[in-house]
Amino acid sequence: GFVVLSEGTNCYKELKFLKLTNGYVGPTQTAVKNDIGADIWVQISYDGEWIAFCRYIGRPSKKYGTCEYPKLDSTDIYVAKIDNGKNLPAKAIRVDHGYWPSWAMDENAKDTSKPKLLSYSRYSDQSIRKAIINPNGTIVIKDIKHSESPQKTSGSRVHLQGSPDGRYLAYRPSRVINVYDNEQKKNVPGAGGAGYYPCWGPRSKYLIWTKNRVCR
Repeated sequence: GFVVLSEGTNCYKELKFLKLTNGYVGPTQTAVKNDIGADIWVQISYDGEWIAFCRYIGRPSKKYGTCEYPKLDSTDIYVAKIDNGKNLPAKAIRVDHGYWPSWAMDENAKDTSKPKLLSYSRYSDQSIRKAIINPNGTIVIKDIKHSESPQKTSGSRVHLQGSPDGRYLAYRPSRVINVYDNEQKKNVPGAGGAGYYPCWGPRSKYLIWTKNRVCR
């Protein structure tokens, strides 16, 4: 297997690839070259062919002094075809304005010859959008709402991440993560809790988050 992580300082972060073999971590390789901003919040597709991530180009936060908390209306979604580490460094391809990408777990998820479905959050209208990533790198934006923040009408701006199966929405209106069921049109009782950075498991059965502000 392998992992891809964001490494760097301040507002300049690059994605790094580490091969895992028999319990050993291989040498670090550059997954995507970047000298103009911070590449963060990376997600690996289920077939290992693609990574999706956010790119933030801007100044450090006045409050925190780093880009750990970029302005969500200033981030863009990118993808790169890493081919399980065979195509490094990979070329970054811009998808759309947004943050927190999530790969769909569908019938094409593990087939390297099929298009992949990517969802991502949009801060401006508090929605989650879809994009189709074709094997040749072309992108088709599905300008439809995958789901919408149930608290959008309150005027608040919340952090959103859709589940891979499209049914659930993790959102954080304050410092508490809630889970919204798009089919039942209501929150899931007892799901979520205090924390940050929600991240769905591959089959949408588990939601992981951190209770600390900085998540590595």
